[in-house]
Amino acid sequence: MKIVYLDAIPVGYCMTSAQGEGVVQIQFRGVSLSSDGKDFIRKIEGFLDKILQLAHENFHASDLRSFVAIIHKDLKVETYLNELEIFGEALVANAVSEGDPVRKSDIYHFDRIIFKDLEFPKDCGYIVILSNGWDRIFLYDFGPLNSGENLHLIDYDVGRFLGAGFSASIYNDIFDLDNSEWQKIISSGWFPFSYLGYEQQKDLFNHIKFDWKTDEIEAKIDDQFCNDCDAWLVKISNNEK
Repeated sequence: MKIVYLDAIPVGYCMTSAQGEGVVQIQFRGVSLSSDGKDFIRKIEGFLDKILQLAHENFHASDLRSFVAIIHKDLKVETYLNELEIFGEALVANAVSEGDPVRKSDIYHFDRIIFKDLEFPKDCGYIVILSNGWDRIFLYDFGPLNSGENLHLIDYDVGRFLGAGFSASIYNDIFDLDNSEWQKIISSGWFPFSYLGYEQQKDLFNHIKFDWKTDEIEAKIDDQFCNDCDAWLVKISNNEK
């Protein structure tokens, strides 16, 4: 761990433009993937790049595999570059045994990402970078660093937030939909849900996006649910616990 000090408190990223004394929207918590393009680069080159340069004088972007910054209100920042052990908890779709290789089709999603021996204080902001192959996942929350009515302490499970961001990268062909594609899927009456397998979701999404007939896919899903509904309900119950 290395400790550095900022010269100003980060409060978020501007979502709108304004001149002079205009009002703008600030996003204090969010997720951005390197596959998002300019949005990712713009955010990375802001607070994160400055913190990395302060903590590691000879840092190069290619060196980054994982990174965590815990940001305190007194401007102190605790940084961890490629040094924390990372564990993932996933909701499995198929039976697996210890030591088995796991494929995308074997899990529904990553429920939680855990950094060993690291806690996220409720009154501190944070920045996290995770890696998935060539993709990078940038997650942040500056809510605890704001004040007054804009103060938002960490009142949620950070691990689950990280898991959702990591899942968005792992299953990018499901999560990476524009507004019109989401609207088309929702309008079809087939909103995706956790207990539909990865291959089924991907196949269903493609059929809906390209206006292909979904009769055969729907019949298979109906049959699977009717034949295995008790097992699905058990999985749902266990996941809620």
